[in-house]
Amino acid sequence: MTKIETSWKNKVNRAKAQLDETHKIHLLNFCDDNPQSRIADAVVSLTKKFEDFTLKKTNVRNFMKEEGGLSIKELTLHPKARNDQSKIADRVAWIEKRSKTDMNYLENCIFVDESGFDINMRSPGGWFAIGTPANKTTPSTRAASHTPLMFSTKYVVSMELRNSQEHSSKRLKIDHIICKSKAPS
Repeated sequence: MTKIETSWKNKVNRAKAQLDETHKIHLLNFCDDNPQSRIADAVVSLTKKFEDFTLKKTNVRNFMKEEGGLSIKELTLHPKARNDQSKIADRVAWIEKRSKTDMNYLENCIFVDESGFDINMRSPGGWFAIGTPANKTTPSTRAASHTPLMFSTKYVVSMELRNSQEHSSKRLKIDHIICKSKAPS
């Protein structure tokens, strides 16, 4: 081996790493506060916090993955008012009121609650510690609606809402793939 080949393998001759424990703590706190932030946002935060910080996004990403124990996951957002005690009390009161009428809401009815457009749209990914679920409670800016809607099932198409956490299989299951290959010459 030549001198050049041995010098990069020798850890003694390597330059000191620019990211250390203080950077790691800052990045972990930054990702806890802003899980939907991107690597560029983390670099900007490090540049503002520490003087003479000049690393590229790739180095910061590798540090976050290897030293910080973070991974990017698909985020499941839950509105803050979803499990609010006042909203649950409103739902109970609505059901009690409807149960006193002659309407049979237990059969042939569909309830639509929490329907609306959330204006806080961001990409669905976020940085979370490895081994933790990617759930986040967010404040909602949509109009508060405490009136559940009820429809008859006569003209409703069967639909199902899936939670991304239930189907966590990373393997793609593809049926009937037709592969084209070149004919032998």
